[in-house]
Amino acid sequence: MSTATVILTAPLRRSRHLLRSSVPAAMAAWWALNLSAVAIGALAATAVGPATTRDLLGFGFGGIDHHGIVGAAQIAGHNSRFVLAPFICLLASHLVLNANSSRRARRRWTSALAAITLIPVAVSMSAVGAGIVAYGDRMITSVMPHLPLEASAYALACALALTMPTRRPRPARIAAEIGACLLLLLASNWLEVLSH
Repeated sequence: MSTATVILTAPLRRSRHLLRSSVPAAMAAWWALNLSAVAIGALAATAVGPATTRDLLGFGFGGIDHHGIVGAAQIAGHNSRFVLAPFICLLASHLVLNANSSRRARRRWTSALAAITLIPVAVSMSAVGAGIVAYGDRMITSVMPHLPLEASAYALACALALTMPTRRPRPARIAAEIGACLLLLLASNWLEVLSH
């Protein structure tokens, strides 16, 4: 294994425990995982070359079909699956597991939940890294106004869902947490509409 691979995958190996501890620790682990994904995407794009990466990605930069609140709502509707997925997976795990389930079974389900919620976002973030290498300033100006806020919404959703078994919040609090994540996502999408 090369030194670069060891350095870039270190957060992936160390984050397993952090994802289940506290909300801030889980958010930090989430950010480390996804920054690693951006770096891996950038390294892969550098290895195959910008022209080949542009052909593979095929980003059009055509802009947004609808501006204003309608455009932001359409983008939020599309992106909300990344915010809602951790909570849906958590609900499914509660339906499968009961109070008598072994600790080992609970750990396996939590690990599966982490993988289900983190892999799609990490793949998306690696495409951002590859896009930065392939498109340069065009990609950076396209994603920078809204991507940190959007990624924060995903990080918060994953952190809240993954730490929920240890926090055991009431249904009203879970609804409020989902609402906060969706509002953060909507604000991000509003910025995306304004920047195009």
